[in-house]
Amino acid sequence: MRVVLTREEVFYTITKHAAVIRMKTGVRRDGTLVARECEIHLDTGAYAEIGPRVAKKSGYTAAGPYKIPNLKIDSYSVYTNKPPAGAFRGFGVSQSAWAVESQMDIIAAALKRDPLELRKQNGYDEGDKFVTEETLRAVGLKECLDQVARSIGWETKVQRSQSLKGQGKEETNIKRGKGLACMIKATITPSISCAVVKLNEDGSLSIYAGTVEMGQGRFSASTPTWCRTISRLRRAARRFTWARRCSWRRGISCAS
Repeated sequence: MRVVLTREEVFYTITKHAAVIRMKTGVRRDGTLVARECEIHLDTGAYAEIGPRVAKKSGYTAAGPYKIPNLKIDSYSVYTNKPPAGAFRGFGVSQSAWAVESQMDIIAAALKRDPLELRKQNGYDEGDKFVTEETLRAVGLKECLDQVARSIGWETKVQRSQSLKGQGKEETNIKRGKGLACMIKATITPSISCAVVKLNEDGSLSIYAGTVEMGQGRFSASTPTWCRTISRLRRAARRFTWARRCSWRRGISCAS
């Protein structure tokens, strides 16, 4: 039997974890983060589903993309009498990121520091150790922040609506501002991935990979990789057929 939910029913059967996060951070006068204590409670609903793993990821990233030598983080998946919560986009990381980055702005305001510079001061660099002693590679955090700041004109102050009145322009109640935030995404590493490449009778190749294309560009990104890998078969590498198969036995689902 196949069950198809309406769009309204989807929101009654699965939700994203609501979170209550308490966070306390120790900071030196120069802006250096030295300690953080964090307690996270995630509403997993009436059934656990994948809630414990969401709680793990949320706690894992509660330090943010920042070097903090002293950490105490407790994360709880809590049963309630609500619809079950699943691993919606971010896997619990977005909840922690909201708290982390909100507090970074509060710290910057208290120290009268530029929020951008405060983040760059404490952000991870290439080869730094994460809180779990994992060596971080291909970080690029500070370069990314610099590019974002340039793209939104971070150094240029936003013109207030009050000043527009004197210029003969219509005054408006719309408030404009600028802000930026960053986060770190937990990964499941070391992990294993595999695919099957079939050489067809006509010289073309069929690739079987258990990856769902949801608009993230999976097929476009993978094709050049396959072309490089099987460069010996140049003529065949120009023609690909992606086998899109689905099974009703999916097991536990995961979010990106």
